[in-house]
Amino acid sequence: MISSPETPKLRKGESVKAPKTDCEYLTVNREYVIKKVFIDGSFLIKDDTGENIFCRVSDCGHLNGMDWILNN
Repeated sequence: MISSPETPKLRKGESVKAPKTDCEYLTVNREYVIKKVFIDGSFLIKDDTGENIFCRVSDCGHLNGMDWILNN
């Protein structure tokens, strides 16, 4: 899927914040630096344990279907 006008433009080095979540390896309101952005708008971050995880801006599985908070 190619980016559409509704898909936020993310860049490597920008940060995102986790919303309220019960995920053990992410901290609420902590800023996570984007390590890599893919053509479909998904991205990689390093979680609290040091593991790289693949995320989606909207409906992210690591956030139980919630959306990441973008720091633009």
